[in-house]
Amino acid sequence: MEAFETSSGTTLRNAFDNVLSLFILILNIKPPSTASISLQIQYIPQHLVRLLQIIVDGNCDMGVRQVASIHFKNFIGKNWLPHEPDEQNKISQADKDVVREHVLVFVTQVPPLLRVQLGEFLKTIIYVDYPERWPRLLD
Repeated sequence: MEAFETSSGTTLRNAFDNVLSLFILILNIKPPSTASISLQIQYIPQHLVRLLQIIVDGNCDMGVRQVASIHFKNFIGKNWLPHEPDEQNKISQADKDVVREHVLVFVTQVPPLLRVQLGEFLKTIIYVDYPERWPRLLD
């Protein structure tokens, strides 16, 4: 590229190099890992309840809702039932009760893109909880 001088004294070549450097910088910026974000989020009180609120909030950006639904599904898959007998439950009983109470209604209210994720975690909690811990599932 030929070096042309602009009114501010910079050349087009310098401007090009600056823009190119900026694009390279942007492409190389690594966002924080989702694992570290998930670890931070999961310790917020009523974590699952807040995620459910985001998932069903029609005013929230669809991308945000989708990320929340994926995180919700993954978190439930890993933590709904402790894997070891002496392991502490990471999901409070109160949060589990709220999820069980509202999930079936929410499945019918969300768009198909989100319904897929809700269906996946619903299978998990039905498998673990029905009928002993969720006797009202079919009411």
